[in-house]
Amino acid sequence: MARTADLDLQYKTIGNALLSYEQVAAFSIFSNFIDARAFESFRASVALLPNAILESYLDDMLGEKILDEQLYIKNSYLNKNKVFEVLSLFGVFGSVAVGTQLSFGGMDPWWSLCVSLGLGSPCAMFFYAASNRRLRFARVVSFELSRRRGDIEHNVPGNKLSIRDMLSPIGAIPSQKVGMQ
Repeated sequence: MARTADLDLQYKTIGNALLSYEQVAAFSIFSNFIDARAFESFRASVALLPNAILESYLDDMLGEKILDEQLYIKNSYLNKNKVFEVLSLFGVFGSVAVGTQLSFGGMDPWWSLCVSLGLGSPCAMFFYAASNRRLRFARVVSFELSRRRGDIEHNVPGNKLSIRDMLSPIGAIPSQKVGMQ
């Protein structure tokens, strides 16, 4: 779609809804599950937007050429230089180096492995969280599109998302409906 002022306003609405989703679902930042409470808030925010806009936004989000600023999902701790990801990755490599140094320095290899894992695990979690942010957002938008199309049977307001719906890869597993293909 060509970028117009109307489309930018709708993209901004979706971006703001995703940022508020991220704030509500902060405890599930490392999870691939869709937080039901946060999803209801997202769903209410984008209720008036047509499916074509959500599909266009999803396509742009999955594309590499569109920046976070254009999707209105730029966050203060992540920038286009990906400093957060690089620092986390250096933390992982640094923890491996410290563990190796301790092992060569005479420490028991099991203890040096424990030190390495203890130092590297938080850095690895932050790297994972920073690098998969757009994919988590894409999962939320895709889930809403699937819900609107009727691919998800649990779309009554107030219903919690089922385990089957949450565990599916990007979006939901289409329901098996009798007589429909």
